[in-house]
Amino acid sequence: MPKIKRVAKKYTSQRGNVVPDLIKKDFKSQYNFHKIGLDGSYLDLIINGKKTKILGEFAYNWYNRDMIAYNFDFSENSQVVSKTIMDIINVVSNYKVDYSIIQMDRGTANTSNMVKNIIECYPNFVLSMSEAGFKHNAPTEALNGWFKECFFAEYGNTFVSIQEFLNKFDEFIIKRNSLQTYIYNKKRNQII
Repeated sequence: MPKIKRVAKKYTSQRGNVVPDLIKKDFKSQYNFHKIGLDGSYLDLIINGKKTKILGEFAYNWYNRDMIAYNFDFSENSQVVSKTIMDIINVVSNYKVDYSIIQMDRGTANTSNMVKNIIECYPNFVLSMSEAGFKHNAPTEALNGWFKECFFAEYGNTFVSIQEFLNKFDEFIIKRNSLQTYIYNKKRNQII
C-alpha cells in the first residue's frame, strides 16, 4: 500500500497577528465591559423552505453575561468579525471603561490584518487569543449554546426570509438581555 504524503498547511502572513492569551482560564470579571468574549457559531435555519447555515458572530460581556454585539454572514470572515468588533467598541464607548480585553480564538478571520488595524486605532481595547488547541473560553462557548437553544425554543428555525430571522433575533436579544436601555438599532437591510 503506497504511503500518502501529507502536505503541511501553509499559513498566511496574517498568522503573525496572533496575540498572547491574557485571560488564561480567569473568566471572571469584576468590572463591566472589562472582559468580552467573541466567537462565531453556526445556526441551522430553514429560509423560504431551504436549509441554510448562517454564521453568527457573538460578543458577550463576561461581567453580566449579556450579548452586547452580534452580526451574521454565511461564513466566518474578517468582515463579520471586524463589524462585530466595531459594534463592541460602539457599545463600550457609551460607558466609562479604562480598557476592555476582547478574548477570541486564533481563527484566520480573527488574525486578519483588518481586525489588527481596527484594534490598533482604539488603544483602550486589547485583543487576547486563546492558546493553540485550547477550547478558547468556556463562558462564550456556553453562552453561544444557551442563546441558540433559547432562541430556537422560542422562535423555531423556520423563517420566510433572512430579514424575518434578523428581526426575530433582534427581538429575542432585547427580551433576553438586559439591553433594554440600549436599543440595538442596526441597519439590518445591509447585513446579508
